[in-house]
Amino acid sequence: MASAPRPFLTRREWLFLGLVILFWAGFVVVLGKDTSWDFRNYHWYAPYAFFNNRLGIDVAVAHQASYYNPFLDIPFYLLATYTHSWIALAVLGAVQGANIVPLYLIAREGLRLADKQLGAGALALLGQFGALTLSEYGSTYYDNVMSLFVFAGLAILIVCRDRLRRGPPRDAALIAALAGLATGMAMGLKLPEMPFCIGFAAALLALGGSLKQQAVGRIRLIQRLVDAEDSKAHR
Repeated sequence: MASAPRPFLTRREWLFLGLVILFWAGFVVVLGKDTSWDFRNYHWYAPYAFFNNRLGIDVAVAHQASYYNPFLDIPFYLLATYTHSWIALAVLGAVQGANIVPLYLIAREGLRLADKQLGAGALALLGQFGALTLSEYGSTYYDNVMSLFVFAGLAILIVCRDRLRRGPPRDAALIAALAGLATGMAMGLKLPEMPFCIGFAAALLALGGSLKQQAVGRIRLIQRLVDAEDSKAHR
């Protein structure tokens, strides 16, 4: 009798990832409300202006930030407006803490150790304790929210690299499109993420595979990135 296929994540891995996310949610609640200049200047105003039809009336209220994509700020704005502030903070912390998932998958795929789970967990946690990263937990700068999209795209490429190299062109195109979509969403929501999109396109060149696989994958990725930029430009 054939053995059951190994789950993508074991129960121990799910437990570890879940506890880390809950920890960061609680950590942000303890930190309290964001009082940064950016939040007071435009992160709260942008979704307010969007929902109250002020975008075509108020002129450069928050200087050039008045014209940033408001969809980046809408989820937190709605949570903070219609629920308790600690709920909004907990959700923000959980999303920021969710970077542990792609970080863990990337580390697990790259390590060559007897206990890859332990090593990957340690590396993923280390990636969440940098000085700048810690300073942005609970803030609405959203760099460590956009990183979730970027790391997710990178994790897709790394976890599925064998299928990108040797799988059928259709699978390669789908994987590239998913990775491009994740990274393109980050760029569409916050334009400074654009360099990562360029890096992802360059990474596909180094993954190997047949010329047809590479061409199809690149075309689909470019299409996703262009669509994301067009969507941003029309908002």
